Amino acid sequence: MSIVFTPKDTQMKPEISKSDSSEDTFLENIVERLPCVIFRCLNNCDWTALFVSQGAYDLTGYIDQELMDEGVPSLRSLVVPEQQAHVWEEIQTAIKQELPFEVTHRLITKTGEEKWVMIRGEANYTAEYCTSPDATIPKLILDGMMFDVTDQKLTELKAQKDSDGLHEIMVESIEGVLIHRNERALFVNKSLINILGYESYDQVLELEKVSALFAPYERYRMDGYIQARMNGEAAPTNYEVDALHRDSSIRHLEVKSSLIYWREKPAILSAYIDRTKLKVAQQNAERQRQEFSHTNRLNMLGEMTASIAHELNQPLTAIVSRCAAAKNRISTDNPDLGKVKQALESIEEQALRSGEIIKQLRAIVKPKTNQYETVNLNDLLDECLNFIKVEGLFFNTRIKTNITPELPLVIADATQVQQVILNLIRNASDAMQGLTNSDRCIKISAIPHDDSAVQISVCDSGKGITDKQEENLFQSFYSTKEDGMGMGLSTSRSIIAAHNGHLWFSHNTEQGVTFRFTLPIDVDQQGVRND
Repeated sequence: MSIVFTPKDTQMKPEISKSDSSEDTFLENIVERLPCVIFRCLNNCDWTALFVSQGAYDLTGYIDQELMDEGVPSLRSLVVPEQQAHVWEEIQTAIKQELPFEVTHRLITKTGEEKWVMIRGEANYTAEYCTSPDATIPKLILDGMMFDVTDQKLTELKAQKDSDGLHEIMVESIEGVLIHRNERALFVNKSLINILGYESYDQVLELEKVSALFAPYERYRMDGYIQARMNGEAAPTNYEVDALHRDSSIRHLEVKSSLIYWREKPAILSAYIDRTKLKVAQQNAERQRQEFSHTNRLNMLGEMTASIAHELNQPLTAIVSRCAAAKNRISTDNPDLGKVKQALESIEEQALRSGEIIKQLRAIVKPKTNQYETVNLNDLLDECLNFIKVEGLFFNTRIKTNITPELPLVIADATQVQQVILNLIRNASDAMQGLTNSDRCIKISAIPHDDSAVQISVCDSGKGITDKQEENLFQSFYSTKEDGMGMGLSTSRSIIAAHNGHLWFSHNTEQGVTFRFTLPIDVDQQGVRND
């Protein structure tokens, strides 16, 4: 069984050979049920149809006979006018190169609706064409199929529109944008160029490795993030990094990174926000806070001068007295060397005591930067309790303690935390001025706050805090004392906040107030301590 096409003047319709009617019916069913339009046409300016399958009705709204009759509509007239020249040129180019043709274009249906179609086919070179090809090109016959690709094309156009919109957003974004793959930059926007001081896009796109954009000490970390993300492994999506400006200065950037598909392949998209000014401001604020903290320690030391002088005077007086006694014993005819030895041992003891007092004072007064480390709070509190003896608090105030043995280790700057504790104790002592010795009581507690922090509290039995005082209590330069600088509680709260802790107070049921603060537990070291 075969399909035979006869000339146009005999209707140019395919005739089915009569050899086997069942095969004829089978072939007709296949042709008509294909999800496309099968056509044969002349390669003339109208692409005059010689045969069109019945599927043309579903696609174009025209029955097959309408498209095969001379006149309008022709197959060419189905192509939207603005694309007719392009479709013609694509098909003729393929014919000249003796290749199959494939063209996608918009089609106008009988009802005026536009659809996207793809036509595939090839030229049927007749014997007449082979004899005189130059003269007979218009008589070429084109055999092909026409597919409805409207849904696919609309999806592609939407994706392209979204992609163009994303591209426009990235280009115009005030955030720096970088897309890279295999350590090479694929896209960079103007904002990132400006942030890092480059003069052109090519200067970034031509870099051998995008890690060159970062400070040398950051490159190993950045390479690790990039490799992990490309391998589908866990990597931070939000982080900070120090980038290298073209003038060799450092820019502090906040980064958001994710894995995307760029031109159908995995790539990394990173958005950069310049936080340099904010970082510098934070550093200046931290430096100022440390200066205030140092000033507060000096102020506290000034208030303690009389007590310190009194405490130092005691061992110094004892040393002078013991020296005189030893000198007198040695001057006798028969000195008692045992007594001399006792005097020397007493002198040594008093000298060591004086040295310890001076050591503690130097630790408080000496300016220092933050040194966060694992701290044993039990030892730190013991040092604080020993130090307050210098002020003579134990002589006129009862000190009660409730300190949990072997408290969890914390991450802190020991000197700063000690400063906060001493400041709270001094405030508690000042709040009880005018009370009798029997009524003066300070309670110091240190207990687990929860699974992640330890709580330290200082409770007094003083007159308490008024509502007006409470409103401004933690503000800088506000003090309830006539001669106070107003830096103690403000600095203390800043110190605790810098430790990721919290400082607050509450009114006691009977009288006085209790100040409390928390410090985070060093989780890594806690397991070691528990072992």
